[in-house]
Amino acid sequence: MLVLFENGGGTHSIDFKSYPITNFQMHILFPNQIHSWKVKARSKAYQLMIDKEDLLLILNDPEKCNNLGFTPGTIVAMFILLSPKIFANLLYEFKAIQEELTSENGLVDLIRARTSVIASILSKEVEKNILDDTKNPYSSRLIQFQELIDVYFREEKSIEFYAEKLHISASQLSKICRKYLQASPAQLIHQRCVLEAKRLLKSTDLSIKEIAYQLGFADAPYFTNFFKKNTGMNPSGFKTE
Repeated sequence: MLVLFENGGGTHSIDFKSYPITNFQMHILFPNQIHSWKVKARSKAYQLMIDKEDLLLILNDPEKCNNLGFTPGTIVAMFILLSPKIFANLLYEFKAIQEELTSENGLVDLIRARTSVIASILSKEVEKNILDDTKNPYSSRLIQFQELIDVYFREEKSIEFYAEKLHISASQLSKICRKYLQASPAQLIHQRCVLEAKRLLKSTDLSIKEIAYQLGFADAPYFTNFFKKNTGMNPSGFKTE
């Protein structure tokens, strides 16, 4: 889901973290994320929802897919502050798509073409503002690490496993994570486990035992201790909060 804010205020909560809503801002949300917002009066935004598989076909470009987070398993919310010029370009495409969707003779191919333009613009903005190698020469390696976490976090908790997949040493992985993400590899793995636990607790009827099993824990008490250590709450308390 792409949300283009022309003007606005308030907060947008995604996966239990709150982010400020500002003017000229793009919010990009991915499947399986839990979100809600408290938008101030007179805020104005445009929303475009796209099936993930359709967008992958529209992009048809591995680099764009990586820049926008559309790699297997990757689930990361993005917030991009736009310049007036970039905002105007995106707004033009959003309104053009809106016209096609409301037209009796709207063309699907034209909608796809304009969606591709939007994705290309956003890909460049992400590359410029988020994946800037001059600020972080290990950005691509860290993205790969986070992708691996998304795929394997349920069954693999050891740093050595991920370091081997990345063809670097565990100590080097730890060093770049601490320097550029201000967290250890173990903390990042634990954070992903906690996030998935929160999603399952809030959005499913699974029992604590079933959630523990899905996340690769030996038993429910072990999972409960892990969750409480990382959140300060018991899973049952969080579920009913």
